[in-house]
Amino acid sequence: MEIKIYKKMTRKVAKYVAELSVLMADSGEKELEVFCIVNNLLKAREGYFFIVSDSHEKIGFGCFAVGLNDSEFKQLQYFAVKSELRGRGLGKRALKTVLQQEVSVSSGCGVACKIGLKSFYEELGFIITLNEGEHIAMRLSSAPLDEWNQVVRITEVNRDEINKNIPLMKAEYGVNLEPV
Repeated sequence: MEIKIYKKMTRKVAKYVAELSVLMADSGEKELEVFCIVNNLLKAREGYFFIVSDSHEKIGFGCFAVGLNDSEFKQLQYFAVKSELRGRGLGKRALKTVLQQEVSVSSGCGVACKIGLKSFYEELGFIITLNEGEHIAMRLSSAPLDEWNQVVRITEVNRDEINKNIPLMKAEYGVNLEPV
């Protein structure tokens, strides 16, 4: 599996970020919100977007935010595999490859997800750090939990601001996403 990293939003990258946004809608995320969060992380140089390919076919997309107190720490903001490829273990293999290449074991990686994804992330080595019923936070790190003090970026967007900027995003990046 090959991983391609993008640290800047361009029209070409925007096309793939839009594809991730649509895939994330399957799990209840708002397409335009996902696009804007990834765009904001790239513009602020606080994260990066990645594409995973297998035999030159793009199979999955994701985005990491970098830690505030440790730039080696990664927070997995989004990850999705093309819907027609799901259920074959490709997502797990793809994310395992990304984690091995992009995450420092001592600094680690965090993810917040729905409880239904618990076993997926546990199979990759993540452990639960917070359980809020339907949503959980998990981490992947070799550091003992009491020494693991990563500060994560809270990525939120103002929905009114997003909707107001839809025409600008269409003009700049050529994407057509639904208002939030």
